[in-house]
Amino acid sequence: MSVQPTTATAAAYSVVTATLSPYSKFKMALKSKEVQRQYPNLLEKFLDFCKFEGLDVEQKAIKFSIFAKSNSQEEVEDLVIRFVLLQKERIDKGEITSGTLRNYLKAVKLFCRIILTCFGI
Repeated sequence: MSVQPTTATAAAYSVVTATLSPYSKFKMALKSKEVQRQYPNLLEKFLDFCKFEGLDVEQKAIKFSIFAKSNSQEEVEDLVIRFVLLQKERIDKGEITSGTLRNYLKAVKLFCRIILTCFGI
């Protein structure tokens, strides 16, 4: 007697075998409630600066992941450096504090580490 998988079993299996997106892994890595609230917004501001488009932050993050995988490390670093320079200008104008820049960088750095892990770059 063979057991035929039910629709529910097949759906559960496909959920178990599906890989998580780098953005999902990023969200799972966020520990405190405050970090869970802030980092996705900070990452999205970076992705918007880089002009990665999507309906939500996850789609933008996927496009950035593809960019990081298919381009040189130098090109990715250049994006981050340009973002930092813009934020330093905002610090000079009194629009943000240096602590805000530090938080931007923590969010971007965490996401980049996750991309490196996901793609083995």
